[in-house]
Formats: sequence, structure tokens, C-alpha cells
Amino acid sequence: MQARPSSLKEIAEWSESISDFGRYLRDWLHELRKISSREQVAATIVSEPERLREKFTQGCIADAWLAAYAEHLASSVGIAPPPWASASWRILNEPSFDEGATPALREHALSGSPLAFRRRNIFTPSADLPISLRAKGES
Repeated sequence: MQARPSSLKEIAEWSESISDFGRYLRDWLHELRKISSREQVAATIVSEPERLREKFTQGCIADAWLAAYAEHLASSVGIAPPPWASASWRILNEPSFDEGATPALREHALSGSPLAFRRRNIFTPSADLPISLRAKGES
């Protein structure tokens, strides 16, 4: 059994399709539960993931999601997002909504998507961040 990815870079390296990407992204989010410091957060997002648009169909969507999560996670813990996350090619040309989103869910996503996702034309109410950092001074 393969380990879960510990970074956004590993998600990209391991993904051969959009379905792989979704699975590895969910696994990475699960791994975030183990993180307790800003340094550990930074380590998961600092290295630039390879371009997935050249690797598989819908890779451009995956590229945008990686950048959105890097910025969103950095913002949520008070660190600077990695420079690679601001690349213009990591922004979708057309709006993207969660698969199967009804008009009501799309409306909810338009208003509820975190800024890092909206900036990249991704509209989702489900940008999960299962992370709990320890207070400064705790071991």
C-alpha cells in the first residue's frame, strides 16, 4: 500500500489522471491532521508541483487547485504563500464548479468559496483544511 502524499509536490508527482489527483488531494488533506506547526505547514507547500496540464486531461484544473490550496493554507496559518502559487497559468480561464453542482449549490459556491480559490476561478464550498496548530510555546 502506497503512503499518503506529504506535500502538494508529491500529489502532482503521483497523479496520472484527474481521479488520481482527487484521491491524492484527499489523502494529503487527511495527512494535514498530523501537522501542528507553521514550519510543518510550510514544508507541505513550499516545493513547486510539476505542471499537470501537460500530464493529463483536466490537468489545468488540478494546477489551479494546487495553487489555491497553497495560498489558502498559508493564509489560514499566517505564513506567506509560496511564490509558485501566484503563477498566472495556475488561474483557470473559465469558472470551475464542483462536479454535479446544482444551480443552488453553484450559488452557494459563488458566495462561499475562499478567496484563494475564487482568485483562480474555482468555486467550491468544500475547501477543507483539517489543521490545528499548537499555541506558541507549546511543545
